[in-house]
Amino acid sequence: ISALAPDIPVPEVKMRIAKPLPGGYYAILTTFMDGTPMNTVEVSADADTRASLYEAVGDIAARIHGLSLPANGLFSRNFMLSPRYDNLATWTGIYLGECFRNSVFRRRLGEQRLFELESVLFRYSEYFRPGQDRQMCHGDFNQKNILVSRNSTGRWQVSALLDWEFCSAGSGLLDIGNLFRFETDVHSDTARAFSNAYRDAGGQLEWDWLDRAHFYDLLSLCGFLCDSRDRPTTISTALGQVDARLVRYAA
Repeated sequence: ISALAPDIPVPEVKMRIAKPLPGGYYAILTTFMDGTPMNTVEVSADADTRASLYEAVGDIAARIHGLSLPANGLFSRNFMLSPRYDNLATWTGIYLGECFRNSVFRRRLGEQRLFELESVLFRYSEYFRPGQDRQMCHGDFNQKNILVSRNSTGRWQVSALLDWEFCSAGSGLLDIGNLFRFETDVHSDTARAFSNAYRDAGGQLEWDWLDRAHFYDLLSLCGFLCDSRDRPTTISTALGQVDARLVRYAA
């Protein structure tokens, strides 16, 4: 990322741990990046602070998504797209097919949810054919992975973006849907501040961008529900968000 866009603040990887840690996790050692997790600032923020935060995030998101890639897919450890797909619709179809065949996924959703989810995904399938579909995507673009700090004028800025292990070449709407996942927490002022800054930085958003982003977030939610690890809170949250989307898009 640093080579492609030096102005995007990411930690420098100093060392990779070759063998997995207990639980199957891998670890890396990176440079320290100063800043405060955005979620801890946002929880007690007033309207002006929220607007400043989301302006900064909208600007950085547009710069990430402004990186154009030759194909779609996930990045491997050597930062190669593997496997590669010619378009996002093909990749999305393959991915969702794998989800619906996953026994863990099917058990967690149950037959009724599976039927409703399949119907909604089919009805809005045109959303998976965006105008821009080979953008660099962070993949876990949420407030916990965004460090912020104040600049010399007192405005908030993004000082670091952490946890790039799920980065991909796809639609930036995936990141935006993650950022605005919890719809009840979305304020009109934050959405407006984000979209204005995103567009000012060269990013393109359709008039119904937030609706499309929430729909795209179903892809990430499906990923959580395919994970066989026993994570009750994560699974409960994902199911709750799937239910919310089903109510919204089935209307």
